[in-house]
Amino acid sequence: MINHISFDVWLTLIYTDTAFKPARDELIQSFFDIKKDLKTVTETFRRYDKHFTKVNEIVGQNLDSREMLLIILADLGVDIGQLNHSILDSYEKKFLQLFWKYPPILLEPNFHTIAEKLVKQDISLSILSNTGFIKGTILQELFVYRKVNHFFTFQCYSDEVGLSKPSPLFYDYAYHNLLIHKTLEKNQVLHIGDNPVADVQGADNFGFRSALYEHKKISLEKLLKNNGIF
Repeated sequence: MINHISFDVWLTLIYTDTAFKPARDELIQSFFDIKKDLKTVTETFRRYDKHFTKVNEIVGQNLDSREMLLIILADLGVDIGQLNHSILDSYEKKFLQLFWKYPPILLEPNFHTIAEKLVKQDISLSILSNTGFIKGTILQELFVYRKVNHFFTFQCYSDEVGLSKPSPLFYDYAYHNLLIHKTLEKNQVLHIGDNPVADVQGADNFGFRSALYEHKKISLEKLLKNNGIF
């Protein structure tokens, strides 16, 4: 019997506003005076984003957001030796302004209703998510903004722990956080996410139950029903 559900974040609970990434790429191009065209900036950012995700999955640790940015900038021809923390602080401030101008959107518009039903069944909820350029502290603020933060007993983010899914160490970290709040076996925990490696293999290998969530193929409510909930 499932007594706790762990959620991934991106493409499980939220998705990026379509206006955000183009605006971010324009910001990067202008702020760092990149001479290459905007299409190249976009393609470079997308390529490295996938690369960094795969590195984190393989190594099981978490690349720092500034390290990732500097690697991308160097590829785009920026002399990173001329940058310092003050300049990066200024960029990140503008980056966050864009984030809040185009905040991510809940993937399931009725998530509030679903979460309320789960909590009423004494099924607790948490978050276990890898992060990239959007840090865990910002995601927590986003869930407050979207009025769903109170549904989660706790939230675990890779940048705060230094670990990434599918590492069993990261799942173990989440499990021990859970045991602070309630006593249950690993197989009473269902982890839901969109990544077959990080979310499904990672959860299964640790001993949690798992469910692959492909939102274009199935609703969250239907997924939960398929797993014996509702």
